[in-house]
Amino acid sequence: MKNLAEEAIKLTQIIHAEDKRLAGDTYADHCIRVYKLLIKYGIKDQNTLIASLLHHAYKYIEKDREKFEAKFGKEVSEIIKKYDFISNIKLEKTTTTGFNEKFIIQAYLNLTKDFRPLVVRFADRIDNLDTVYLLEKSARIDVANKCLYLYAPIARILGLSKIVTDLEDRAFKILLPGEYYRTGKIVAKRLEGTEPVMKDTVKFLSSILNEADIHAKINYRVKHLYGICRKALYYKTIGKHVGKNYEGIHDLIGMSIIVDTTEECYRVEGILDELWENIPEERDDYINRPRELGYRAIHNVFYIKKDFLVEVQIKTFEMYTANMDLHRIFYRTGDSSSKQFMKYTNKDPLWFKNLNYWRVEKSIKSYTLQTPFGRNVYVFTPKGDIIELPKGSTVIDFAYAVHSDIGNMCSGAYVNGKIEKLDFVVNDGDYIEIKTSKNKKPSADWLKTAKTSRAKTLIRKELKLL
Repeated sequence: MKNLAEEAIKLTQIIHAEDKRLAGDTYADHCIRVYKLLIKYGIKDQNTLIASLLHHAYKYIEKDREKFEAKFGKEVSEIIKKYDFISNIKLEKTTTTGFNEKFIIQAYLNLTKDFRPLVVRFADRIDNLDTVYLLEKSARIDVANKCLYLYAPIARILGLSKIVTDLEDRAFKILLPGEYYRTGKIVAKRLEGTEPVMKDTVKFLSSILNEADIHAKINYRVKHLYGICRKALYYKTIGKHVGKNYEGIHDLIGMSIIVDTTEECYRVEGILDELWENIPEERDDYINRPRELGYRAIHNVFYIKKDFLVEVQIKTFEMYTANMDLHRIFYRTGDSSSKQFMKYTNKDPLWFKNLNYWRVEKSIKSYTLQTPFGRNVYVFTPKGDIIELPKGSTVIDFAYAVHSDIGNMCSGAYVNGKIEKLDFVVNDGDYIEIKTSKNKKPSADWLKTAKTSRAKTLIRKELKLL
């Protein structure tokens, strides 16, 4: 595998040596990053990984397919061919107010014969979201929309939770930078110190369950930013309390406890009830009353310490295996797993619409986000960081928000790729790269251009007016 990967890296570097992307790197650099992303996500299928290194090389391969297949195999060339087909499907822009399920049905059902081109596409899109800021604003938004409302739902259907998280959070940041910024600040504050608390809790709980002769596997996770925002929108549509700082959302932290038998599920729940206070109305017994498609587990929310809520899911290993069936099938990619997966679609081509997330998406699709940040705009630095500024702020305000030295030497800016002057008023979602000159110094006129107190204070300081 290693030798083939090295050969594929060399080949992609030769093929794409002069093929530059807007981000300034080459397509070879991009392909290698996609390859590394798949490894990070736990993809071990050799053909998928090799294909990821050459996923933009279809035209080259077609010139001498026989020679290519002699080195890398027929399956690799087929994955690349199917990837090329996927990437060339022209989809109109999709948004929350124009959610078109036909896209998901088309891309999902037509390609279930081989999932591997899809997972390469997911990783390709994730890398693009990291480098998309140099595109025109409308193009950035289009890329992010398709990731959020097309690729992420398909990845969720396939059970690829890590990929879903990365697609959704990156797209969320581009589409709604203000809400992303707000959610990130709230979550960072609310979940400060979570890691040591949860590690101690898992250690403590494992000890308690061992004493009760219960063998358990315990995991925990923190809900990703778009997942939090999405749940907040859903709660608002059904009239459920959300809270200014998401106090009404009780599953920011989730814990999974997996045991051997159904009897032990209830024993564990009893032990937790003795240890911690719970929220009775949040309890759901999906063992006695399974969800659609057969999902089974016990859900409840506990205060493991004051003001520290954790949603706990208790299930058996058998239930866990059944619940994660799609995830397991995908990671065994190939014809046999595809046939097994097709049982779902043959029985009911639209079975996935019964999934809980689909109901949520459909219920919020026409909901207009009411952001409390109407007085501010949120713009991106070249590194993709978000800067919060008051509405009406100019390039000079942005420069000083980044750093005082950047502000003092500011001579202009590229806003969404176009050269603009210091008095240009920035807008939500703008990508801004400041031009600097060592010979440039602030002038008194800058005080008329600047709108923020920070910029004005730093300008006065540099002019020695303070």
